[in-house]
Amino acid sequence: MRLAGPLVSILRQIHPPHLLPPVTQVHWSHSPECYLAAMQITVDLPDDLAQQMIAAGQNLARAVLENIAVEAFRAHRLTEHQLAQLLGMDRYQLDGFLKDRGVWLDYTMDDLHQELEGQRKLGL
Repeated sequence: MRLAGPLVSILRQIHPPHLLPPVTQVHWSHSPECYLAAMQITVDLPDDLAQQMIAAGQNLARAVLENIAVEAFRAHRLTEHQLAQLLGMDRYQLDGFLKDRGVWLDYTMDDLHQELEGQRKLGL
């Protein structure tokens, strides 16, 4: 199995290599949007399992990208900004996307107190 690149590095950190599905092809291609290069990974899944894993009408490649990206975000390997960029969302779309998946932003009472103090200093 030949794996390379930052996304595969993230995958290896999230899941031990022996738990990853077999990867048959990894190569760099031109990215459509904000990245100079993008990795394309091909995974062989039995059709019946793929149909069970992905909702009807959902784009399989997009679903896999979203799931990998969310897990990397949960593991603090992607920032909120990087996640939004990767998924092509603005911060409000990302907020809804994360809430739909039960992922809550790390926002503590200290964060709230700092924001309130900042607003107080600005006279707001």
